[in-house]
Amino acid sequence: MIEDKLKQSLAILNPIRTVELKDKTGNFEAILQGLLSDLETPNTLSVLLCEQIAESIFWMRRHVEDKELILLEATAEKIDKAQSGYGDGRTYTSEDVKQALLGDEMLNIRHLQRSLDAIDMKSRIIKRMDLELERIERDLTVLEHDPEAG
Repeated sequence: MIEDKLKQSLAILNPIRTVELKDKTGNFEAILQGLLSDLETPNTLSVLLCEQIAESIFWMRRHVEDKELILLEATAEKIDKAQSGYGDGRTYTSEDVKQALLGDEMLNIRHLQRSLDAIDMKSRIIKRMDLELERIERDLTVLEHDPEAG
């Protein structure tokens, strides 16, 4: 049954597809198919919303991966600088590493991370879509019960 809904959703989506990601990993398609398989009654609007949500999730994940990579590279660079400053014969403590990591570059990255997290629109987008769906359902209910319409 889930496969039928997924096939129905993909049949609706394919002619009107708006997102064409060249994702070799298949992550985008996996996210999209997961969202589409959760639809109870696939229609054009819900399928397009799933496509847009899948793209948002894909790019948010990619952003988090890139952000973590930047932090790891900066950390490794700071540790290398701290280690080379002590010479070959001296070992360094965790306090030495903390001091090296608390330089300006790391603080700037932390501020950038906080700023990016502050503008993370994920929860707002989902809330807005929920409200829009509620409004559409309410309008549909009103049309069904409107004596002048029938």
